Amino acid sequence: MAVAHGPKAELQPDLSLALRSSGLHTSTAALKARSTTPPRPAQRRRDPLVDPLVVSNHNVPAGTCAATPTGRPTSLAGISAAEFDRELDYEESKTGVTKLREKLAGRAVGHVLEVAVGTGRNFSLYDWDSLAAATSGQEQRQQRLLSFTGLDIAKDMLDVAATKLQKSPPSSAPTLPPSPSSATPRAKSPPAPSNSSTAPSASSRPTPSPSCPHHHHPLTFGLCSVSDPSAVLSNLASALVPGTGRILLLEHGRGTWGIVNWWLDRHAPEHFRKYGCWWNRDLERIVRDAARTSGLPGPEGQPKIEVVRVERPSYQGGTVLWIELKVVE
Repeated sequence: MAVAHGPKAELQPDLSLALRSSGLHTSTAALKARSTTPPRPAQRRRDPLVDPLVVSNHNVPAGTCAATPTGRPTSLAGISAAEFDRELDYEESKTGVTKLREKLAGRAVGHVLEVAVGTGRNFSLYDWDSLAAATSGQEQRQQRLLSFTGLDIAKDMLDVAATKLQKSPPSSAPTLPPSPSSATPRAKSPPAPSNSSTAPSASSRPTPSPSCPHHHHPLTFGLCSVSDPSAVLSNLASALVPGTGRILLLEHGRGTWGIVNWWLDRHAPEHFRKYGCWWNRDLERIVRDAARTSGLPGPEGQPKIEVVRVERPSYQGGTVLWIELKVVE
């Protein structure tokens, strides 16, 4: 459920969902994914797997197979994306993750770009009413959602997310036209609601593209599923408003309890086989290293990233992380 893959981890998703502040119109755009990820080596079910990020210099121990995540779930064990989404409801509510999602969605104001939206598990938590108010010509306020763009690389996940968009709280709920890149026929969505007489026109209120500055980049449980987390953070930073903008990460990885980390390590290969996710990565170290090495001289002039906050909720042995990053002005 991520958008970065290959050595450079370019931010090139298959599809995009965009909630434009001009009339709450939602659109999809087929963006050709130029994947540079080499084909994964053929694996027998019982072959030992290892995450290349946890092996120094990418030297894979003898008898193991390097399994680089591509952003797409390896397998959902025969269940659909919708079933997978429903199964997470109870687990996330019981473990406190739902409350953290609410906190993250509440912080996301201004022009928001959410990468790896997956099945849209944050969609019901955003303040869509403030977005509707912004399109009706009402006075803008600082704590208001002005536009929203959601990206993901897995089409079946986006199909579930698109269904959730049609159930959004605003009376002028956004709609999603069929994806031009979809190989499976889909029922046509109703036409997007037209702008009211008081709403600004599309030309007078442009929506930032993924390459233009945004105020917030929420990312939930995505860095565990990409081949190069540092490159993902660098790409997000390049599309963030310097100084006041924030990258908001809700992630899972190695915790603070040795017994929990041992359990994660033991079951990491089977978890990867099912979800394409390495849940035992030391994401705090990965993020801090990415910030430390960011902004170095280079031909692309990448921005300097600074870690603002790292928190570990007291439950789940410190395996859940809340991380905030900003771009240094």
